[in-house]
Amino acid sequence: MRVYTFVCTCMHVRVSTILPNCRLYYSQVTVDPQKSIDYVQRNRNKKVIYRSFVTNSYTNIASNGSFNALVNSGITHPTTLLICPFIGTVATSGFGDFQWKLPFDTCPATMSPLSLTNIQVGIGGQNVLNSTLNMTYENFLEQVNLAEQLTSSDFGVSTGLISQGYWKMSKWYFVNVERGNIADKLQPRNINVSFTNNSNVAIDVIIFTFYIDQLTIDVETGIVTKNFFFKYCY
Repeated sequence: MRVYTFVCTCMHVRVSTILPNCRLYYSQVTVDPQKSIDYVQRNRNKKVIYRSFVTNSYTNIASNGSFNALVNSGITHPTTLLICPFIGTVATSGFGDFQWKLPFDTCPATMSPLSLTNIQVGIGGQNVLNSTLNMTYENFLEQVNLAEQLTSSDFGVSTGLISQGYWKMSKWYFVNVERGNIADKLQPRNINVSFTNNSNVAIDVIIFTFYIDQLTIDVETGIVTKNFFFKYCY
């Protein structure tokens, strides 16, 4: 007896039969050759634009201490920076490990009500913010709304997922760095971040750098080509 397995759309069904062979029928569509050539010529290269990110982590930033670091070098077309602070590790907090490893903590789904002041981000040696920022919920909304307008992304603020009360107890620090001329966006640039830990405990931070990337798909051959430099706009 031979056993044949047929795959359905929602589950696998195993059927036993004494038949020695099995034949499957499926519909086939034949495109007119001229129309096929026209379609391929018009739509051969499909451009896919997407947002990617890189992360950096820094530990044991002392209470009332200053942080200033080159977080990324050679990033092309960065769009936003997200700074996520956590209560510090065993050396200063007595937790015994990183906050996001604790089984009794909701981190990293939530942050902590940690205060960062004098925030500044530099892209290619130029400061993004007019002055250092002591971020409030209103500043957070402003930065996120700028990013949503410039990148057509939905970060959940406009849908009410992050309220003022929620943000105060679980603080993310978000800076939009999308603004700039096209020539600068096409060039790899360094990203510097500085701030002051205005909390009573030492902290760890994870910094997410979001940037725009692009690839091209050849619909005839299926070949995917990565594009590093491009003009991006909505």
